[in-house]
Amino acid sequence: DGREQDGDAVDAGKSGRAGAARLLPAIVDLVRRREIPAELLCDVIAGVESDLSPRVMESFDQLNRYCYQVAGAVGLCCIQIWGYTDEAARQHAVDCGTAFQLTNILRDLREDADRGRVYLPREELCEFGVAVEHLQEGDATPAFRRMMEFQVRRARDYYERGERLLPLLAPAGRRTYATMLRIYRGLLDEIERRRYDVFAARVELSLLQKLRAVVAGCLGS
Repeated sequence: DGREQDGDAVDAGKSGRAGAARLLPAIVDLVRRREIPAELLCDVIAGVESDLSPRVMESFDQLNRYCYQVAGAVGLCCIQIWGYTDEAARQHAVDCGTAFQLTNILRDLREDADRGRVYLPREELCEFGVAVEHLQEGDATPAFRRMMEFQVRRARDYYERGERLLPLLAPAGRRTYATMLRIYRGLLDEIERRRYDVFAARVELSLLQKLRAVVAGCLGS
């Protein structure tokens, strides 16, 4: 079982046994000092590994689990490093990880579909009358735009929940997190500004927009 092997490697590194400790000394040291649970690293590995093969999500429950693995678990690792003052921070970190990953998925719809990876739930695509072929062809039909409007609203709901993490973080972590929030929310704003057409050109922020996000995050404004 791949997950068991991942767990064995992480445990070996944490305990200072040969191979893993030599290969990943910085990670091993960080895991020890910040008491990062090994299962979080295993969840991340499992999520990334699942992307090696084509896949189609059938339901939001499946998508939500994937978002937890590749982003929510990362958020939980981050708050262990940054420091937090309340256990409520854990759920907020997971919520924001979901928001970030949903944003990535909406931005990269066509590229992922071309690789056989359809992360938006099939049952939701069907509900709005959107076929996988529409994603592959880059066809921003009215039905597609309605579906995207629904997806963006859901992502914004997760951002609102994730924003509650800010006051629970130590100051240094708060600045980093605030910057990340501004950048990823900016991508979602850009998707909305384009009326959900993510096919015409890649959705990204300009260097100036990114610099503004960094400055605002550092200043806490």
